[in-house]
Amino acid sequence: MGRSRIRKVPPAAVRIRFRDILIASFSARRGSVESFRETLRRHFGRDPSLAGSGSAAFSLILRALKERSDRREVVLPAYTVPGLHLVVGKAGLATRLCDVDPDTLGYDLPALEQVVGRETLAVVVVHLFGFPLEVDAILRMAETRGAAVVEDAAQALGSRLRGDWAGRHGAASFFSFERGKNLSAYGGGSAVAREADLGDRMRSLEAELPARPFVSRAALPFLLVGLGMASRPRLYGWGYPFWRLFKSSRRHETLSYFSMDRARASLLERSWPRLEGESYRRMMNGRYLHAWLGKMKGVHVPRIGAGGFPAFTRLPVIIESLEKVRAVREDLWREGMDASVMFPRTVSQSYPEGFPPGREEFPHAEQLAPRLLTLPVHPWVRPMDLERMVSVFERRFGR
Repeated sequence: MGRSRIRKVPPAAVRIRFRDILIASFSARRGSVESFRETLRRHFGRDPSLAGSGSAAFSLILRALKERSDRREVVLPAYTVPGLHLVVGKAGLATRLCDVDPDTLGYDLPALEQVVGRETLAVVVVHLFGFPLEVDAILRMAETRGAAVVEDAAQALGSRLRGDWAGRHGAASFFSFERGKNLSAYGGGSAVAREADLGDRMRSLEAELPARPFVSRAALPFLLVGLGMASRPRLYGWGYPFWRLFKSSRRHETLSYFSMDRARASLLERSWPRLEGESYRRMMNGRYLHAWLGKMKGVHVPRIGAGGFPAFTRLPVIIESLEKVRAVREDLWREGMDASVMFPRTVSQSYPEGFPPGREEFPHAEQLAPRLLTLPVHPWVRPMDLERMVSVFERRFGR
């Protein structure tokens, strides 16, 4: 127990080598951005756009789609990253929410049938927590109604479904390299399009993105070192009173978009060769917990689609009551694991001014949001950690 008080496994983490941080921060070349772009081109088979964040990459897609249509609605899941709503609004578009299916964390398809209409510009499919979602039915629905499908694969880099990468099926998709993602440089994003003309327009819009302020770029090495330290369980536990200052449940109010800078591109390029191995480790850790927890009454884990290879950012677990959520979190912390309720409110609850009460209801999203606990499955998680997590749930819910 003494060791567990020192060693605390963070809920999300990525391995970042300090040597890579130093080289990327102080020796990045002018061509680093284009070199990383070429790496992504080989991976996805499409010409990518690069940006300073996943939100900025999403914005490039929306702005390019908006230029081709007079439609102005973008459909989002009622339970997802709340900030997506801000990106839609900043692009001059309107958010339309749809309830989710707790079994997949994707859309409730009968509800989606009622939501997608003649004003729908795009339907955003979110591969939340790294679960690669089936998109065929949504693609068929959107095509018959003249809407585009945009895949939010910000949390699913490295995930595959039936041998193909998550994010290769829609009209466009975007990825994030922010903290907590499977490949991270404390910022950065990318977007790809299936059609060449849409991709060309996205890259044209990319060229308009401003550079980050000098102070932000100068602070990057220190942020990266801090991120690298906080990823390591022993340092996370030792410095938790400090690291917790960077955790925030407050909603975002504004967004600023920037271009991809050379230091981040260089770090991502140097980290890229480790992505596949670490994605496999995430999948194996997640599947171990998924198999055990899926047998317990009072606990629900979303379904992994047939042929799914989920490179989990975290493993989501829906617990029957708020009291047990709190109890399980406390038990896990005593055992050396930091679990978190990632999005405790739905999008409409986070931004109520944008969604008048009584207009639409999202019962599934509202029920699961405060009861969805996320567990660590990243490469710093050891077999002993997995066993301890299972033991905590067994004590609370039985075998």
